[in-house]
Amino acid sequence: MELALLKIAIAAATVVGLAEIAKRIDPLLSGVLLGLPLGAGLSVYFVAAEQGVDFVVPGLPWAIAGLCSAVVFCTVYLAVGQRLKCGRLLEVSGCSVVAMAAFFGSAALVRSLEWTVLSATVAFLTVAAANIYLLRLLPQPRTVTAGKAAGFGGLLLRGLIAGTIITAVTLVAPLAGSRWTGILSSFPSTLYALLIIVHFETGQTVYPGIIHSFARSVPALAVFYLGCMTLLPTLGLNRGFLAVYGISAAYVYLTHIMLKRK
Repeated sequence: MELALLKIAIAAATVVGLAEIAKRIDPLLSGVLLGLPLGAGLSVYFVAAEQGVDFVVPGLPWAIAGLCSAVVFCTVYLAVGQRLKCGRLLEVSGCSVVAMAAFFGSAALVRSLEWTVLSATVAFLTVAAANIYLLRLLPQPRTVTAGKAAGFGGLLLRGLIAGTIITAVTLVAPLAGSRWTGILSSFPSTLYALLIIVHFETGQTVYPGIIHSFARSVPALAVFYLGCMTLLPTLGLNRGFLAVYGISAAYVYLTHIMLKRK
């Protein structure tokens, strides 16, 4: 119970911070920050802490390939959201159902294939590049004004959504095996919690910008998984995670600088 509460608390703090950045400061920065191993990092860390590094590492090529499903999830969410005009609750629900189906459908395909680190990385980078091109065909994000601060109920809801997803991944891990655990860790849990709340609160104005910038920063998650494969077995869980997060943060920072210059 204490561990579950800790997961929810960490997820809550992450999602709340990103949502306020998106609404008050800069949606692009919020999306770029989502390229950090937030939900993926928490999922991998807690599974490794409970099941061991040796359980997690063999499934990481499937985690890298699973990022293709994460990219599909985001693009499908945006594509559906741009076409649904039926009230925010129904829009969020429709986007969620279709995007979830797209994620798990593509994830089943990923699970059925054999992956090496090289083939998984090449497949992900190919899908990520094609996705950036595809997003250009969809409506571009608009400049938005600052929003109001979220109340306690909104903050609690964000934490519950993200924390529940991350906790579910860690609970399923022993039953699902290393491959499915890797793929499920790639599910954009913090991104999803952020999307549905910002979408519901602000309509069509903010969340498209988050998805567009996330599409450019998501390779940092591949960097994170590659770093985990290399550093966790040699440095151990805690020191290895600190080192991998440092590398991922440097990549994300450079990505944000490049986006700002465009």
